[in-house]
Amino acid sequence: MFGLVALAIAALYLGLMFVAVRFAWRHGLATGGTSRKAFGYSAVAFLLVYLPVFWDHIPTLVVYRYHCTKDAGFTAYVDAKDWHVKNAEAVAAVNQLPRNEREASLRAESREGFEEYVTFGGLLRNSYETKRVVPWLTVGRTVHRVTDARTGELLAAAVDYGAGGPGNSENLRSWLSMGGCFDSPPSSGPQSDTPTTPIGRIARFKHLLKGDSS
Repeated sequence: MFGLVALAIAALYLGLMFVAVRFAWRHGLATGGTSRKAFGYSAVAFLLVYLPVFWDHIPTLVVYRYHCTKDAGFTAYVDAKDWHVKNAEAVAAVNQLPRNEREASLRAESREGFEEYVTFGGLLRNSYETKRVVPWLTVGRTVHRVTDARTGELLAAAVDYGAGGPGNSENLRSWLSMGGCFDSPPSSGPQSDTPTTPIGRIARFKHLLKGDSS
């Protein structure tokens, strides 16, 4: 039902744009203008219809692609398996705890704008930050850091960007909705078990820290 409504609205919008551009072209010629003047009138009519709805479409694409290219990705500052071996006794002790205690996430004091959570029996600290990169666009930057809660050593970080999406008025404008920089459409071929997105890779990294290689 929603698809039919959206299609009807799109048809009306395109019809309005066609009528406005056609009227402007004819008006430009009717007032004794040249084809160049008529084209100028038509361009103004097009922008008057286009910009109220799509004014932020191109800026959003440019900002999103710029930041994806600039610093999106996953960075491991230590080898997860080496950290696991180095902290084998502590990790083994935590893995003996009941699952609800082992996976409990306790809110810690926020630092540098990050929300902080201590998890895995107090061995790891997860830090999260989500913010818009430009106040008047819906492009958001998500950062997830994993730190050794006892030493403060940064173990890994993931940075990703997205735009639009649920939870704001922009979710009705589907052309502004963009997932993570490395998201790809589902494939009908064989699927790899190795995550390719920054958030997926840092999740995999945390499993390796805990000794879970599955």
